[in-house]
Amino acid sequence: MMLHLLKDPVTPLAFRILSAPVSPPTTPPVVVMLSPGSALPDLPRCTVYRVTESATPQSGTSISYARLVSLIFEADHVIAW
Repeated sequence: MMLHLLKDPVTPLAFRILSAPVSPPTTPPVVVMLSPGSALPDLPRCTVYRVTESATPQSGTSISYARLVSLIFEADHVIAW
């Protein structure tokens, strides 16, 4: 799995790379927005989450900091933008 960590403001290069088609199809990248209040970007080929400060995220698109650390160790590659 490839994990992309995005902070605000997100660079245009990050959006171009994450939006580009991939050939052959691979496992969808996981994108985590590091700013709790930031809007989730529209990246159809990615799984996108937002970090929340609460211990129990309220929605399926939010993850806790503990889950973020877990994703970092599960990932084959981590890219911080």
